[in-house]
Amino acid sequence: MISIHSMTSLTENSENQLAKIRSKQAVDALLIEAQLTPKPGLVDSLDTGTHSDMNLAIIERSARSLEPAFSQMVNVAHDQIPSQNLREEVARIGREGEKKMFRATNGVNTHTGAIWAIGLLTSASVFFTPYKKKPGDICRLAGKLASYPDERYTSNGETHGDRVKKHFQVSGARGEAMNGFPHVINIGLPTLTTAREKGYSENEAQLHVLIAIMAALDDTCILYRGGKEALQTIQVNASKMMKQKMVNHDEIQRLNVKMIELGVSPGGSADLLAATVFLDIIKNQGG
Repeated sequence: MISIHSMTSLTENSENQLAKIRSKQAVDALLIEAQLTPKPGLVDSLDTGTHSDMNLAIIERSARSLEPAFSQMVNVAHDQIPSQNLREEVARIGREGEKKMFRATNGVNTHTGAIWAIGLLTSASVFFTPYKKKPGDICRLAGKLASYPDERYTSNGETHGDRVKKHFQVSGARGEAMNGFPHVINIGLPTLTTAREKGYSENEAQLHVLIAIMAALDDTCILYRGGKEALQTIQVNASKMMKQKMVNHDEIQRLNVKMIELGVSPGGSADLLAATVFLDIIKNQGG
């Protein structure tokens, strides 16, 4: 007969294993996004895009520093349902993870947006449900969690994102999450599937996802530095590439040069690419 103590140990071991698996999947998604090359306006293995304060090694170090935070999120969210208290606890862990990120990067902001998006999805992926969770279900549950306010957070004033959302009347990262990550579900994952079915390499398929999201997303990172005109320029160029039904590396490099001239980077699109990759990993690897 298995004792209660033994059953508890088995449960704890199972939960710890899940936290280890899921947190690694989250970091792997961030590393895949970082290493994808070429990316317009973003750091990759060829150049640093519009970012003079970071490089690929810094971003990789930042991503790996977040694994403990994602693991903690799994542990607090496992078999839970969206709630005010859980929202605040996940946010607290995220802020602690952000501090570790800044220590790993010597103060460079590499993954604040990704901590928000991937943190919510990591938590939602282990919520209690009576059925097997698909990407759409995970995004819907993440949206419910994001809808609760973080009442423990004390603001030091408006953030760049707050000002951009107010000025340009866009929903931003929080709106994307609260709405169940529509750019991931309706654009990212279908684009990835279609590109694979057409025989593109994994690198090319992921580039398709990035460009497709850039074509549609009101990216607050672009809006903050370049305004509406820069956003429209990027969206038009990305849309042209998608209409050709292929991602040409020469065209990506030309767009990279244009974005460097404008001083803008599609950071929001990159975060949603990472979110797409994360959900795809879960779908294919399980855990």
